[in-house]
Amino acid sequence: MNMKVKFLLMMLLVVAGLSACSSDDGVETTGTRVGGEIQKVRTGEYTELWTVTIEPEYVLSGDFWGGYTPILPAMEAVDGQGNRTATFLMGEIKDFDFEEGYRYTLQVEAEDVLSPLQAQGIYLADASRYEFTLKKVIDKEYVGIREDGRRDVEMDVQLARVRSVNAIDSWEYVLLCGTVVGTGEKIYMSPLEIFGLPNHWIFQEASEDGSTTDYSVRMKVSITPSDEPVYGDIYRRIRLQEIVSKEKVENINIIYMDRDEAERILFR
Repeated sequence: MNMKVKFLLMMLLVVAGLSACSSDDGVETTGTRVGGEIQKVRTGEYTELWTVTIEPEYVLSGDFWGGYTPILPAMEAVDGQGNRTATFLMGEIKDFDFEEGYRYTLQVEAEDVLSPLQAQGIYLADASRYEFTLKKVIDKEYVGIREDGRRDVEMDVQLARVRSVNAIDSWEYVLLCGTVVGTGEKIYMSPLEIFGLPNHWIFQEASEDGSTTDYSVRMKVSITPSDEPVYGDIYRRIRLQEIVSKEKVENINIIYMDRDEAERILFR
């Protein structure tokens, strides 16, 4: 396999557990994307208690590693007017299990783990500034998720290499290509875009000798439109309903695209 592809696939696994971004004031604050107002109470030199409201539907976020990584499912925190104040990766708040359909009000301890290191002259690239731990669920209200406009489809999904339509360019990306059963409709997605996918390596397995085996995975998903962008220019939510089957494929798909179009799908 091309080393660039291997590197990107490795990066996708790592980024699922790490986050880094720039704050809205332009100061580099690796960690959760924070903007607007969050109610904060300082409890120690490096700790604060944050009170946050988590919306009932997941969003997508690409505000990690400077915004150059594929988009990821995230939890959306809002203020009293419904304006986004922060996004948290799934599982980023220790001891909190997000369940769609519920609006949560949480008290979360935010520990600044970078400042003590920086005070000693230690600087870590692409490390999260904060570690979050749930202290209390103040409120949990079931409000449901949008069903209007939802369509349930069965599609075959596999990894695809995206290369330039220009033979001179040497770049290559990896994305997911879904083919809807019965209609042949093509749906292109960032490799981590499907919410609820238990294992992003389900499309590829590596052997001890370094070789890889690619798979086409048939799955049932729901695709629901959104009036507001879930992220960038994405106005849909794709949720996994069921994995139906998994079939070995001899060769990974190769798709030729303009670079801007490929990056729009991956990075939005």
